[in-house]
Amino acid sequence: MRQWEPVGLMPGRTTIIDDEAWSTWAAQRCAAAEPLVGAQRGESRPDDNSGLATSVVAGTRVVANRRVGQPWATSAYLLDGYPGPEVMAAVTEWLARHAAGPYSVVTRLRHGDDPGWARHGLVPWEDQPVFATAPSHAARLEHPTPAGVALATPDGVAEFWQGYGCWMPDLDASAIVPLPLFERRDCAFLVARVDRVPVGSAIVRWVDATGYLGGIGVRQDHRGVGIGTALTAAASRLAASGPAGDGRDADGQTIDLVWMHASRDGVPVYARMGFTAVDDHVILASSAS
Repeated sequence: MRQWEPVGLMPGRTTIIDDEAWSTWAAQRCAAAEPLVGAQRGESRPDDNSGLATSVVAGTRVVANRRVGQPWATSAYLLDGYPGPEVMAAVTEWLARHAAGPYSVVTRLRHGDDPGWARHGLVPWEDQPVFATAPSHAARLEHPTPAGVALATPDGVAEFWQGYGCWMPDLDASAIVPLPLFERRDCAFLVARVDRVPVGSAIVRWVDATGYLGGIGVRQDHRGVGIGTALTAAASRLAASGPAGDGRDADGQTIDLVWMHASRDGVPVYARMGFTAVDDHVILASSAS
């Protein structure tokens, strides 16, 4: 396989991959990996009460978290577009039965205006720009950690919940990241500490030979000093190295992509760090929120 390296150095900016073929390939890899990322957060143990569920309905990956009433918590992944009324009827029946509130379908933005979605009560809720980079670049990403800040693996799930929940206090971090997810060997977690108190978080998930970055955020009163960028750089290096540090995912496949969904505020940050915008995904919700 061709190895793409970041190119196009610009003053005040890190390198980016400027290759249309690579961007097309990366977009396809992200679309294939996203249902597997969803499956990770939906898998539970037989004896727990996490409220998690995942299945494949009519060939479609579906995931539910009954403890969270947000549309993204109970989703079907249809990245190839509208599958037809029969498949959608089966999928939406499963989603409605498992959701704690509105449910959603995730697809690529290029498929988001298909009129079929509206026939099932699904409307655009949130765009998700997709950014990616080569592992060789992710492995070299560095950003100074601000004075008085320490980035570390959390001492346990309670500390991660504190670091994750502090920047979105309206939601229950223990419900979004339940113990079965925290204990997975194909996931890793980081916190940022100030005076030993967690003020931010990041999550790395390895799926299908890719490293996915998520859960990156910083408490409101500690933003604007570079903690989020430092967390992103640290998570990127971890994603490229793999769970065992040998550049392979938990299944032994060589990692060939590091990627994330970006918030609109994060887009310029990730571009400066050398990530390339390769696609847009969209969440179609069963009711607008």
